[in-house]
Amino acid sequence: MNVKLAEHFYSIQGEGPTAGHPALFMRFQKCNLHCESDQWVCDTLEQMKHRYNFDLEKDVIKDWGKLDRTNRIIFTGGEPMMYQSQIAEIIDFITQSGRLAYTPNIEIETNGTQLISEHLKGMEIQFNCSPKLSNSGNSKQMRYNLAALNKIANTKGSIFKFVIATEQDRDELLKDFDWLFKYYSDKIWLMPAGLSRSQQWLSAPVVAQLAMDLNVKLALRNHIMIWDTKKGV
Repeated sequence: MNVKLAEHFYSIQGEGPTAGHPALFMRFQKCNLHCESDQWVCDTLEQMKHRYNFDLEKDVIKDWGKLDRTNRIIFTGGEPMMYQSQIAEIIDFITQSGRLAYTPNIEIETNGTQLISEHLKGMEIQFNCSPKLSNSGNSKQMRYNLAALNKIANTKGSIFKFVIATEQDRDELLKDFDWLFKYYSDKIWLMPAGLSRSQQWLSAPVVAQLAMDLNVKLALRNHIMIWDTKKGV
């Protein structure tokens, strides 16, 4: 099976409830948003110029035993939810291959602007939703889809991650996502902004205090803490 990806790699999940878990990452290229921020960087900018045609078994998975031990696949981007039919085909190919002893855990990183389509309905998927605030440089009309966010919030295992840098971010979060704090506070994770390990350490205490004040979870971005500014890990 051929798949069109920007890149693929084995690494660890850096954020959220499954942080620290080894995983096979598949990164899609395109995104419906164009984020510009001096507090964090888009994961896709370096890959926007490239989209490669990979053989899923020979190039991406390579070692079925390793995938079985890892037991986790994370679709990232870009915006993976723009590729829902292809994701469904990949999941079906892998789970129906008969090559794995265990059914892999599936995670999708998303900005929460795309509705879950028929292609993914009924599949057991953990949606890691990172809605963008005005600090992303996108208009609210572009980045805020209440219907899509509600659908994700009502999906078992879903979580919401917010990168916080300023008091303005905090105020905006509490205003635009008051419904999320009211009904789904157990799904919320706050993350300190920062393009590097040192920047993240500087903002972490403030965000940690905010998480305690709001009674939500804190997520350090472990891939930055471990590899700093290195890409592709």
